[in-house]
Amino acid sequence: MEAEVSDPDAGNFEEEFTYYVLRFEGLPYDTWTYREPVRLGGENFVVEGEDESINAFWFGVSAPDGDGIQHQVHHKGQVSMYYETAGGDVVSLIAQFNGKGELLHVNGVAPE
Repeated sequence: MEAEVSDPDAGNFEEEFTYYVLRFEGLPYDTWTYREPVRLGGENFVVEGEDESINAFWFGVSAPDGDGIQHQVHHKGQVSMYYETAGGDVVSLIAQFNGKGELLHVNGVAPE
């Protein structure tokens, strides 16, 4: 996991801010559930896929807006992601933030 700084000169960022990239071996999933109670309340963001695969997640960056620009997300507290495979196996990634948008750890591992 690495801390990176957005480049306002890049076409998809308008401002400079720190975000965190978590890279891992390709993780196949059929269902992805994202929970962030502080930002989403009790709602879960669920993505149903058919043998989708993911190998990285960017904490602190939103999906592109209508103009394709990435924006900073100020995480507070815990973010939980659950990847469920077609076989029913579940892999979880639990990120803890300090309330100021700074990542403390994911599954107990601090960023470099």
